Amino acid sequence: MSTSETERCCQQVDLERAKERSSVYSGKLQLNTKIHHCPYCGYSTIKTTNLIRHIHTHTGEKPFACPHCPFRATQEDNLKRHVRTHTGEKPYACSLCSYRSRQQSSLKRHVYTHHN
Repeated sequence: MSTSETERCCQQVDLERAKERSSVYSGKLQLNTKIHHCPYCGYSTIKTTNLIRHIHTHTGEKPFACPHCPFRATQEDNLKRHVRTHTGEKPYACSLCSYRSRQQSSLKRHVYTHHN
């Protein structure tokens, strides 16, 4: 075996050993392991952004401000939903009639009530 072949072989063996030792490859670590934990309660999550959003419920921090009024929200999605009350935007449309709504939950309720 030439030197380059030996090096390639050794690199392959090293890679295989690394995979065996790696908890991801050996199945010891699930990909959805909740590694971020709330310091105020037992909540845990796999995403940092989810933890930050959750912590706002404990601290009362409302970092998202409405540009039209004094309303503030703990979550950006809540602010987007609120802003629609000012703009009149109704992005959710019923496929069976002309009904439109600001919130997806309202559309679901409409479909259940009127088209079931």
